[in-house]
Amino acid sequence: MKDYYEILGVPRNATEKEIKTAYKRLARKYHPDLNPGDKAAEEKFKEINEAYEVLSDPEKRKRYDMFGDIKGGYQAPHNWADYQNVNFQDFDFSNFQDIFSDIFEQTFSKRSQRVKDEDGQDINYPIYITLRDVVIGNTVVVSFEKPVRCEVCNGYGYTGSSGRVVCPDCNGTGFKGVFKGPFKIGSNCRTCNGTGYLSQSVCPRCGGKGSYVKEQRLSVKIPAGVSENYKIRVAGKGMPGKGNGKDGDLYLEVHIKPDPVYERRGDDLYRDLHISLYDAILGGKVDVDTFDGIISVKIPELTSSGTILRVPQKGVYHLKSGGRGDLYLRVLIDIPKDLPQKIKDAIREYYKKRY
Repeated sequence: MKDYYEILGVPRNATEKEIKTAYKRLARKYHPDLNPGDKAAEEKFKEINEAYEVLSDPEKRKRYDMFGDIKGGYQAPHNWADYQNVNFQDFDFSNFQDIFSDIFEQTFSKRSQRVKDEDGQDINYPIYITLRDVVIGNTVVVSFEKPVRCEVCNGYGYTGSSGRVVCPDCNGTGFKGVFKGPFKIGSNCRTCNGTGYLSQSVCPRCGGKGSYVKEQRLSVKIPAGVSENYKIRVAGKGMPGKGNGKDGDLYLEVHIKPDPVYERRGDDLYRDLHISLYDAILGGKVDVDTFDGIISVKIPELTSSGTILRVPQKGVYHLKSGGRGDLYLRVLIDIPKDLPQKIKDAIREYYKKRY
């Protein structure tokens, strides 16, 4: 029997919040969309969902804690063969059968009330953008594959005029009770596999799954000023729901690719600026290629290598407060390799007189 608490990594007295937190963490880690082709991760994801389906439902959790694996019906605490040779003739069982009948009817009658309309799960998907996208914002096209709700069966997995009928063997409870001596025990109905319903016909479009994989192409607006791991929510583009259940949401997790020229520090930008020896000594103006286009930057006379020049309001836009950061330029002086001899002599003479 599977230990659902062990699968989710929580103690048996875990709260609903602790169970939900553990489920979200593990579902994100083992989601098939984030582990393509990994069968082990796919099986683990199924186990996690199975465990959460039981432990997140107070009624199912109660039955699980009492009887064990609810999918396999009631698990007898002893071998029934042990009772075959016991003489029960001195015991009064006049009310015993009714007691056990009531217990099992209360426990398993909930099956007939199962909600078939289910909301889809949210999914995370990584996107990789450039620093230019971050600085001035952009609209990017995201392409990926994911399950979508089958439009033929609306996510139920079956078709037909009424879609499904109540199972005649269990009358829609999904449970079959039988008498074993003085006791009434039970298990899942084999006819409907415990669902309480029979499908009239399997959907030909999705093969009964309720969904099928389809490529998605979305145009997504990247707001200026986003940071690493920033999440962009796209409503209704997550895992498909069933029936009247709503589709989950898609969360695009932003990852910023390194830029060969610029470095981001908060909302400020830094880069090196190479200038000539002429501009360093005599000053002047140089053109700088920024994310906003070419700008002209003034170089003061006698600028030393390593000097930091600040250009206001040419950094990253603030995501929430408006305005922008600044651009910082670190000056690097390029010394010409073919400097004329007379220039060298003049420099040498200058330093002799100075020092």
